Amino acid sequence: MKHILLLLLLCAVNCKPQDKKKADSTIKKTEKQYSMDTKELFYAISLQIDVPFELYLNDIPLAKEYSMSRKIMGIDINPYLLSNGSHSLKARFLAPTDGSGETVSNNDLKNSFLKLVSYEKQTEPDMGRVKNYKVLQELPLTIPNIKIPMIEQEWNIEITDLPYELEGWSNSQDLRSMDREELEKEVFGFFEEIKDKLHNGDVEGYLEMNENKDAEIRICTYDEDNLNWYSSSERKNELLNDCQGNMWPINPKDYVMKIYANGKLATIERVEKFKGECLIAETDTDYWYYNFFIHKPIGKDEFEIIRK
Repeated sequence: MKHILLLLLLCAVNCKPQDKKKADSTIKKTEKQYSMDTKELFYAISLQIDVPFELYLNDIPLAKEYSMSRKIMGIDINPYLLSNGSHSLKARFLAPTDGSGETVSNNDLKNSFLKLVSYEKQTEPDMGRVKNYKVLQELPLTIPNIKIPMIEQEWNIEITDLPYELEGWSNSQDLRSMDREELEKEVFGFFEEIKDKLHNGDVEGYLEMNENKDAEIRICTYDEDNLNWYSSSERKNELLNDCQGNMWPINPKDYVMKIYANGKLATIERVEKFKGECLIAETDTDYWYYNFFIHKPIGKDEFEIIRK
């Protein structure tokens, strides 16, 4: 899927046989929790930030924005919430990236804010796209009155009304315990496999690699009614048009391996052009980003795609 950050305040509201069995099991478990009056609740972070920043939920990056312009956005966090409970949100406010300075201070953030919000998808025609929008938690910025290269702040946020629980990476191996060199070899090899399937037009193979991820995304975004789209000709043709013959090579010098989710997730990120992105497809008119988090379930030897 193409990399998209939802602009909540402006226009919000978005394998192997054993893998398929696991995905089906997850769906059945979740369906039992639903009832006709279950609220399809979305949680998001609404923000306005005037400096480059990175935002993490439970040590998983939600956004990495390095431009100097004001960023106003809403970031849907349902895909990264496996269950209700207390979750950790962390922001890193960074010094300018345009050479205008090497520090950031509280004055640079005086007009910035972050909020935990919830909403439901509007289903009535001509009524907008969001209903029951609520600010659940104002996340205060307690910024020291000094100039430093980076300011980091962390909050606990409480999630109480998700109608589902996902396995995700909760039963995944801690990749930090692996030999770093061997881990990098495996991770880069897996991303080469993803890239090759896209570049060679092996859409069926690519979708098979995404089965478990897609199954959980359908649950946490309440998209079961749209089940057929995930294997539709529309999706396949989009992948072929954007990716077949168009994927950039994975040159290790252009990438760095990153470990997230306290050791449970891995990805690769570009370090220069398109910094922070993963796989790049270049067409005659545009560039497309294909980002993935992969994990290795306990008891398995191979990586799997679990989120985008």
